[in-house]
Amino acid sequence: MNAAIDTIYLSTLSRRATEEEKAVLRPMVEQNPQEGRGDILWTVLNTRQFLFIQ
Repeated sequence: MNAAIDTIYLSTLSRRATEEEKAVLRPMVEQNPQEGRGDILWTVLNTRQFLFIQ
Protein backbone atom coordinates (compact mmCIF):
# COMPACT_ATOMS: atom_id res chain seq x y z
CA MET A 1 0.00 0.00 0.00
CA ASN A 2 2.83 2.38 0.80
CA ALA A 3 4.39 1.71 -2.59
CA ALA A 4 1.25 2.89 -4.40
CA ILE A 5 1.12 6.08 -2.34
CA ASP A 6 4.84 6.76 -2.85
CA THR A 7 4.51 6.14 -6.61
CA ILE A 8 1.72 8.71 -6.88
CA TYR A 9 3.66 11.26 -4.84
CA LEU A 10 6.92 10.68 -6.74
CA SER A 11 5.15 10.92 -10.10
CA THR A 12 3.28 14.13 -9.30
CA LEU A 13 5.22 15.96 -6.58
CA SER A 14 8.73 14.50 -7.05
CA ARG A 15 8.91 13.47 -3.41
CA ARG A 16 7.82 10.60 -1.22
CA ALA A 17 4.74 10.92 0.98
CA THR A 18 5.44 11.70 4.63
CA GLU A 19 4.48 9.17 7.29
CA GLU A 20 1.59 11.44 8.30
CA GLU A 21 0.30 11.58 4.71
CA LYS A 22 0.60 7.81 4.39
CA ALA A 23 -1.33 7.28 7.62
CA VAL A 24 -4.19 9.40 6.26
CA LEU A 25 -4.19 7.86 2.77
CA ARG A 26 -3.49 4.20 3.59
CA PRO A 27 -7.12 3.35 4.54
CA MET A 28 -8.30 4.60 1.13
CA VAL A 29 -6.04 2.13 -0.66
CA GLU A 30 -6.77 -0.74 1.74
CA GLN A 31 -10.56 -0.46 1.36
CA ASN A 32 -10.60 -0.40 -2.44
CA PRO A 33 -7.11 -0.50 -4.02
CA GLN A 34 -7.96 0.63 -7.55
CA GLU A 35 -10.48 3.32 -6.66
CA GLY A 36 -8.37 4.41 -3.68
CA ARG A 37 -5.33 5.04 -5.88
CA GLY A 38 -7.46 7.08 -8.26
CA ASP A 39 -8.87 9.11 -5.37
CA ILE A 40 -5.38 9.79 -4.02
CA LEU A 41 -4.15 10.90 -7.44
CA TRP A 42 -7.14 13.21 -7.83
CA THR A 43 -6.54 14.66 -4.35
CA VAL A 44 -2.85 15.32 -5.04
CA LEU A 45 -3.63 16.97 -8.38
CA ASN A 46 -6.06 19.31 -6.62
CA THR A 47 -3.50 20.66 -4.14
CA ARG A 48 -2.31 24.25 -4.24
CA GLN A 49 0.89 23.14 -5.99
CA PHE A 50 -1.12 22.57 -9.17
CA LEU A 51 -3.18 25.76 -8.96
CA PHE A 52 -2.23 28.13 -11.78
CA ILE A 53 -3.64 31.62 -11.43
CA GLN A 54 -2.85 34.41 -13.86
